[in-house]
Parts: sequence; structure tokens; C-alpha cells
Amino acid sequence: MHCLGCRSAHTTSTAVGVCRSCGAGVCADHARTEAAALRRGPVLGPADKTVVRQILRPPCAAPVESGAGIPS
Repeated sequence: MHCLGCRSAHTTSTAVGVCRSCGAGVCADHARTEAAALRRGPVLGPADKTVVRQILRPPCAAPVESGAGIPS
């Protein structure tokens, strides 16, 4: 799989991850790593909240960095 950002720039590079938001391939140069809260446990009742890392493309990371959350 190739990086979508590099493809848009008319170059190719191998993807090292997948954007959590849009599912596109991301190379090491275009990957943005952010912290995300993961809720695990029963629907009703107390839940475990774990901080995990997520990989995002720059256009998908912009709303996260500004505090708006993951785009839909």
C-alpha cells in the first residue's frame, strides 16, 4: 500500500500505517500520532478508560489538534 499524501504530491512511498479517521495509507513523513481515549467495559456500569495512540493523516489530524475531535 502507498501513502495517499505522497500520491497527491505525485510521488510514491510505502505506507507504514493506516489513518484511524479515513482509512488511507500513511507514510512515516505524513503520519501524525495523537493520544486517544479508549473506553472498554460494559455498556452499563463503570468502564475502563485507557489512553492509546492513533495514527492520522495531516488533514484528519487538524481537527484533533484544534480540539474538535475526530472528523466523521
